[in-house]
Amino acid sequence: MPRLNRAPRSRILVVDNSMFFRDVLAETLRTQVKALAIDSVKSRQEACQLLQEHKGHYLAVISGLMLEDAAECEMLAIALEEQVPAIALTSSLDAETRQKVMDKDVIDYFFKDQDGLQDVVSLVTRLLRNEQHKILVVDDSPTYCTYLKVLLQRQHYQVISAFTGEEAVDMLSRSNDISLVLLDYQLPGMSGYDVIRRIRKQFTSAQLPVIGVSGQMDQQIPAQILKCGANDFMYKGFTVEEFYSRINNMMDLLISVRELQDAAYKDFLTGLHNRQYFYPHANTLIKQSDEEHISMGLAMMDIDHFKNVNDTYGHNAGDEALKVVADQLKEHIRSEDLLARLGGEEFCVIFSDMTPDQMRQRLETIRQSIENTDIPLSEQNISVTISMGLCIRQSEDLETLMENADQALYQAKASGRNQLVQH
Repeated sequence: MPRLNRAPRSRILVVDNSMFFRDVLAETLRTQVKALAIDSVKSRQEACQLLQEHKGHYLAVISGLMLEDAAECEMLAIALEEQVPAIALTSSLDAETRQKVMDKDVIDYFFKDQDGLQDVVSLVTRLLRNEQHKILVVDDSPTYCTYLKVLLQRQHYQVISAFTGEEAVDMLSRSNDISLVLLDYQLPGMSGYDVIRRIRKQFTSAQLPVIGVSGQMDQQIPAQILKCGANDFMYKGFTVEEFYSRINNMMDLLISVRELQDAAYKDFLTGLHNRQYFYPHANTLIKQSDEEHISMGLAMMDIDHFKNVNDTYGHNAGDEALKVVADQLKEHIRSEDLLARLGGEEFCVIFSDMTPDQMRQRLETIRQSIENTDIPLSEQNISVTISMGLCIRQSEDLETLMENADQALYQAKASGRNQLVQH
């Protein structure tokens, strides 16, 4: 089974005899999936030429089964040889034809109708999304791990493998970007059951879904795996269609949960974390600082004369100013630090494991960057400045730390604004 190239993919190739359906599909993709360039041709020869011209850049080939210059399903086989996922289009599908299509290792097939059109668009959107998600495959068989890895990479998931339960638990403890675990229940050493229990001590079923897998056709196994915390289960005799359906359904659920969490914990205007997210996570960082003796600092930041911006240029201008400031903060604040918009024009950041000099330098860089960034409005560009108060933590609790940083911020405002003051 050929492995798929992991090069960046930015194009879709549509190949079909029907000019009408081909053009409608291509235009629908251009309208609804703007991140991709859409190429549309009617023949095998034209398609092969484009595959070579843009080698390594196609996210998928969407092809009809019959082309004027190709045998049945030949274009699907060519896509596989070129390491490009294939999506099949058909007007009808009997059992024999379906088997021919699936033998070409397509990721899915759709009918040439209105529903099929939207299904293709949904799948292409999913393929783009999948590139952002990492799946951990845990199985003691390297051959089976490779098989699952190829199936998942065909859908553009990132995939990592572990061959023991201990290795899987170690990977999860060191990585915070795994979206799904695909786990064999029978492992040497730590069993699949034990791995799931360890996972559930760290992650809820909504935070990190687990799908159990078994080669033993024992009816007790699914219930046992589900009861100890797995989200789903399948036997190793699955069809590729079942496999993709279960994986994709689980990822859809995960993304829906994350979208709800974002709505609850992120500021809709700037995309930064909000107060509801900030306070519990700030206290967690303080606890970690005490336990691991990590240096910490908290900075309060406030846009200068923000009310004047709203009064002079309107609230839309104020919103643009908030977004520009937030973008500058996101650009310069590390991912391991905690950044939030607390309300109005007020922002807060907690630095961890940095020296006081490094914190001051980082804040000065941000202050100067904001001062020098234009905010484009309909009739003119404006700019804003920001005042900052920094408190280096000794042993204070969060409330005291924020009060001290607020006092320093007040001093920065009283001293002329557009400056950093340390408590």
